[in-house]
Amino acid sequence: MNTSTHPNSGTVNIDSFLLQYKIEGKGLPAIVIGSVNQYPKVFSESLREHLQLIFIDHRAFVAAPKDRENETFELDTILDDIDQIREALNLNQVIIVGHSGHSYMALEYAKKYPAHVSHVVMIAISPNLSLEHQNAAAIYWQDLASDERKAAHNAHLQQCPDDALNQLKPGERFIKEYIRNTAKFWHNFETDAHFFWNNVTINMVILNHLWRDTFRTIDLTQGLADFNKPIFLAVGLYDFALAPFTAWYRIRDKFKHLDLFVFEKSAHLPQWEEADLFDERLLNWLSDNS
Repeated sequence: MNTSTHPNSGTVNIDSFLLQYKIEGKGLPAIVIGSVNQYPKVFSESLREHLQLIFIDHRAFVAAPKDRENETFELDTILDDIDQIREALNLNQVIIVGHSGHSYMALEYAKKYPAHVSHVVMIAISPNLSLEHQNAAAIYWQDLASDERKAAHNAHLQQCPDDALNQLKPGERFIKEYIRNTAKFWHNFETDAHFFWNNVTINMVILNHLWRDTFRTIDLTQGLADFNKPIFLAVGLYDFALAPFTAWYRIRDKFKHLDLFVFEKSAHLPQWEEADLFDERLLNWLSDNS
């Protein structure tokens, strides 16, 4: 795997979408899919001593050209964009990292471009975002969440009722709704999540199509017959935004090499909430699977 020697930050123009990248750290190159204005905040400085983290935008996290503001794109287009950025940065083979819905992008990119991927890292995700798994998340919340956590959630709902959300622009509403669901997304249910969303642009047309359509029906078991890249799957025990980690048991044996790591003091961001343990487990896993 070669390390990128490009400037530490820049923009790749793909189809008139200005996709940013930001390169931080040293070591094995790891592309982190998502928003350049978001994900550098939640990976540790220590990890940057071992990996060259290459944060990249995708189309749902940048403003669309004025004449294409209502246009949606299929997952394949996003995967091709990722590869164009990789190629623009002269990277041959990378670790591909995705958090939440970006985990699907990471895995599907590795399936489509296996020659350019050494390892797949998936963080805080269930096998899909189907109604079945949404119901499983609701049951998990009902059964496992403490009375204190539920009370905090109810207080957050009262502080930001639906009427207030409905007055916001779509992107602003999405962020505000995420923040009011702090008790489901964070182990510490009084975390101030604003930092995670500061300066983040969201194209809700694209995001809704991917998250509400594509990821609800995605079948991760497709294309696994010839796929043998090692997969690091990190999930938080207190992630009530998703179906519990046991949802993976049904399809786990379909993968040739998937290692599941449960973080017992984390919710939706184990790379931030248990950074030291996350780094240790990931780096040891990479070493064991080199």
